[in-house]
Amino acid sequence: MTSRTRFLSSSTVFVILRDRDRIFVLRRHGTGWMDGHFSLPAGGVEDGETLVQAAVREAREEVGVTVDPANLRLVHVLHARTHGDTWTGHFFETTRWQGTPTVHEPEKHDQPCWVGVDALPRPTVPYVRGALEAMHEGRTYSEYGWSERNRSQRRPAAGTGMIDHSWYVRMTDVPLRRAAGGIVVRRDGDRVLLALTIEEDGEAAVVALPKGGLEPGEDALTAARREVTEETGLHDLRLVLDEPLHVESRYGLHKGVWIEYPLFLFETAQVLGVPTDPRHRLAWFPLNALPPLFWPGEADLLTCLHDRIMALLEA
Repeated sequence: MTSRTRFLSSSTVFVILRDRDRIFVLRRHGTGWMDGHFSLPAGGVEDGETLVQAAVREAREEVGVTVDPANLRLVHVLHARTHGDTWTGHFFETTRWQGTPTVHEPEKHDQPCWVGVDALPRPTVPYVRGALEAMHEGRTYSEYGWSERNRSQRRPAAGTGMIDHSWYVRMTDVPLRRAAGGIVVRRDGDRVLLALTIEEDGEAAVVALPKGGLEPGEDALTAARREVTEETGLHDLRLVLDEPLHVESRYGLHKGVWIEYPLFLFETAQVLGVPTDPRHRLAWFPLNALPPLFWPGEADLLTCLHDRIMALLEA
C-alpha cells in the first residue's frame, strides 16, 4: 500500500460587516502585499483559536468593533493558491456589532468605506472579489489560483481595450510615472457639485478627474493646481485638506507605464472655466449622481470618499 503524506493548509478568516445592501471594506496600505487593494477585515487563525474566535479577534483588531460569536454566520469557503501557498478562507457575515467600524491599524490599512456588494471598488484583492461575487451568485464555495483560468486572470494581457480591474493590479515591471490631480467641488444650494473634465476622443467623450504628470521641479500640489487649471479653467481653488485626500495608482492607457497620482481636495466658488488645454472642457455633476467615468477606479473612489468629502466641507 502506497504511503501518503497528509497535506496541511493554513486557514484565514474574513469578516463581512453587512448593513442592508452594503458591506464594509478598507484598503491595504504599507504591508508589502496587495497594497492599494481593497479587502475585508481578515487575518490568519492563530494557534489555539477556533475560526469564530479568530473572526471576532480580527474584527476587533482591524476595525474596532465587537462581534458576538453567536451573530457570526459562515457564508462562504474559499480554497486558494497564491504564490505557491495553499490556504482556506472562511467568510463570516454579521449584521450586528458594537462600535463604529473604522481603521484601527493605520500601519496596515487606510481608506475605509461602505460599498454595494455588486459594486466593489477597484482594485479589490482578486480572490476576495471572486469570493464575494460567488456569494452574490448564491455559491457557498469557490476556488482561486488552481486552474489555468485563475492564473491567466492574474497575468492580464496589455492593451485589451476595456478598462477593468487588471489596470489596477501591477503585474509587470514597467516605468513609474508620477502625476497629480484634483477633486474640485462647488456648493450649489443644497447640492455639492464635482468638476470633471471632458475630452473628445474621436466619437467618444472621455470623462475623468483633472490630472496629469509632474513637470520638472514641481511638487505634487503645484502640479495638481496646474492640471486642474489647464483641464477645467478653474483657478479660484481653496485647498480643503493639507494632504492628498487619496493616492490612486494604475497602469496607463496602454499598460506601458505605472502611474501614481495623489488627488487633492479643492473647493471653489467659480462656476465657469475656460481650459488652457483646448482638448478639454469643464462639466459639473452632482457628487452623488456622477456620469460613467472612463477610469472606473475613479468612480469607485468617489463613491467611497463621498461621506468624507461632505464631512470635510462641513468642518
